[in-house]
Amino acid sequence: MLENAFVNKVAVVTAGTSGIGKETGRLLGANGAEVVIINGRNAETGIRVCDELSALFPATRYEFIAAD
Repeated sequence: MLENAFVNKVAVVTAGTSGIGKETGRLLGANGAEVVIINGRNAETGIRVCDELSALFPATRYEFIAAD
């Protein structure tokens, strides 16, 4: 389906710390994104989500940026 559709791509996911945003970040990593930047308001939650997703997809670099 989308396998490797995002190889060598950088993605920014707004509101990515839960629900649809978190799932979008997961799917981007599963489909080869090189970097996924997760955006949200709560830094603690954002870092936890990035750590969880990084454990699932170690080839993808996940970063969190706090913003409103």
